[in-house]
Amino acid sequence: ALSGQMHGVVLASESGQPLRPAILWADTRSSATLNTYHSLDAAILERLGNPVTAGMAGPTLLWLREHEATVYSEARWALQPKDWLRLRMTGEVATEPSDASGTLLYDVVSDNWAREAIWALNLRGDWLPKIISSSAIAGYLTTVASEHLGLRVGLPVIAGAADTAAAALGSGLLEPGLVQLTIGTGAQIITPRSQPIIDRHGRTHHGSAKIPKFVLGSLRDQLQLGGAIDYLSLIIAAWCQYLNGYDDQNRPIPIDDPLADILTQQARSGKTDPRPLLSLFEIFGDLVQSPSFVETVADKLRSLHEFGARGTLVSFSQAH
Repeated sequence: ALSGQMHGVVLASESGQPLRPAILWADTRSSATLNTYHSLDAAILERLGNPVTAGMAGPTLLWLREHEATVYSEARWALQPKDWLRLRMTGEVATEPSDASGTLLYDVVSDNWAREAIWALNLRGDWLPKIISSSAIAGYLTTVASEHLGLRVGLPVIAGAADTAAAALGSGLLEPGLVQLTIGTGAQIITPRSQPIIDRHGRTHHGSAKIPKFVLGSLRDQLQLGGAIDYLSLIIAAWCQYLNGYDDQNRPIPIDDPLADILTQQARSGKTDPRPLLSLFEIFGDLVQSPSFVETVADKLRSLHEFGARGTLVSFSQAH
């Protein structure tokens, strides 16, 4: 799986050959284009879910259209840096929600490219890649890439995540109320939410990294291959436990989700049995029909209920 810095732009040919040097997030040449964004209808702007900032892909593409019209028109793909690297590794073009949501070209409410905004900005839409789950297999290592990397041909390459989203997952930010401070070339204070809350003052960035949907692609792959699902099932179990509405100290926690009422009802009806939640077809599809998946999630949920999050993680890390 790949992770990489967000917001940049790599203009590439059909085969992935770069047509100019990448423009990264710290490049502020696109500042002069921001008025074009501010002229958008307020309802369109709100659904982008991010402050209008130079260095994000949308403003950068506006700058390229104005200052480098030839390369703008010749490019087949406009990619985020990690997505370009994956294209070179696999020959397949894709992105995933955590990177796409940081482009100012993504609708954080519908979880898809913001076609209305792209049309209003008069930007090209044909060069944006398909969006797949962060945990999905995006392609397989080509012969040329395997020779460069010293890895076997055909190795599955996962879509991955933007750097901040990947760091949040690695730090265990799996439910609202947890906060991570990242300090580096840039700095962010981030916290997960189950749905976007639009900041009409434009102070807050939104990144899409759905739980549990962002792990379901990998779960299906592992089940099909007969692989281990312990880690992924623990994420689902933690989500089930969170939907009860109380933390380990029995303090109430808010459930911020459009389906909050039915999710909480299903979670509480099952208690340590995840099947009422896993039976929600609009979220899990037919996964509830997999006995190994249901039992593994149930085992992790029982542990969370009995030993709490900390005790479960300690036990889990020792066992693995």
